[in-house]
Amino acid sequence: MGVRRGHRIVVVSGVLCMVAWLVGCATPKSFQLKYQPGFSSLPSTCAAAVRPAESAVQAYADELYDAGADFEHTDGNDSDQFSDLNCVMKYSDPILRQPVAPHRVAMSRSFAISMSLDRSPRSVGTTTSRLAAQATTTGNNARPQPLPGIGEDAIVWVEEFERRVTRVGVRFRIGNLQVEVETFGRDWSGVPQTFPVANSPELREDLRAGAQSIAEAIAQQARSAYPTTVYDYESPTRVTSRTRTTTSTTVTPSAEKIWDSCAVPESDLAAADIRIQQKSSGCSWRGEWFQILAPGVAANYESTLFELGHQTYARPTPLTIGDRSAVMLHWETTDSFCVLAFDVLADPQAPREPRVIIFEASKDKGHTRDALCTELVRVATVIVGLLPPAARAFPR
Repeated sequence: MGVRRGHRIVVVSGVLCMVAWLVGCATPKSFQLKYQPGFSSLPSTCAAAVRPAESAVQAYADELYDAGADFEHTDGNDSDQFSDLNCVMKYSDPILRQPVAPHRVAMSRSFAISMSLDRSPRSVGTTTSRLAAQATTTGNNARPQPLPGIGEDAIVWVEEFERRVTRVGVRFRIGNLQVEVETFGRDWSGVPQTFPVANSPELREDLRAGAQSIAEAIAQQARSAYPTTVYDYESPTRVTSRTRTTTSTTVTPSAEKIWDSCAVPESDLAAADIRIQQKSSGCSWRGEWFQILAPGVAANYESTLFELGHQTYARPTPLTIGDRSAVMLHWETTDSFCVLAFDVLADPQAPREPRVIIFEASKDKGHTRDALCTELVRVATVIVGLLPPAARAFPR
């Protein structure tokens, strides 16, 4: 009888203790949640983030690689709950020169790296949603595939855009860190009078290998060098949030007036047997049976010739006029026009951002396009010395 009574007392005491714990007693150690450790900070700059992958970047960019190149775009934010860093780098040699390489050559190689850090506490045993499900937002024709060996739950996908650069993306996660690496570029085909190739099996392989090797290097560095901590709901949080001081953006230069065709001396025009025809909204020059539109603005070289050019121009052909490289193009839909494009250096501090000045000649009836192009080259030979300096040539 006494034994039963004692047993009953023990049971009641246990129940009371459990109830007391549920309503606010100190949590027994055996019932405390355990939290996963996580990374506590990202690299402070894009240069620091990419440095561990420098060898992979150099192999990816190949002949275009420039150790002193600046990032086209960098930005990042850092708060109590979230931190991110975004970086874009481009290596490019868009100037078509003689002789045309008789084989495939990289014209541009770019990469973008996006890092995000989630400081939310995660208990041991919990997992995040699969990255493959998130890849449905990446764009046209993206079919994510598993990519073992890089972080957790890594995926790779290829995006193909009509008349645009093919992109390859790799996304992976390590704990509370998520990283995405994108690569994109163009190739010279090695075939005369053709535009750069934006989509080919060889280019896609280069882009995929580049994205994967850069991602592997960043993942390895994160595991070994990024600082970690354990986040839980009782952890002290920072009082303020801040924007990274490395935030900067380089915008692709828009068209602006960097050369005044109306200021060409009349003696030079007379030497070319042409005259100024119009001055109201810019200058055009008139020959005996042709007209040359000589705009006083200069736009981005690569995008003007090789993006919009797919819809307007045909058969790009390099030639040398005086001591300057130029590209001759024809209109795709008519034989009444001939075009000459020169690269110019608009900003000495940005030698890898060449602009383009275009001279567009149109003919009267009764003459051939070849004759028109011959006249355009003759006129350009006279006034080429008046153009702004050429952009820096990139060695191949």
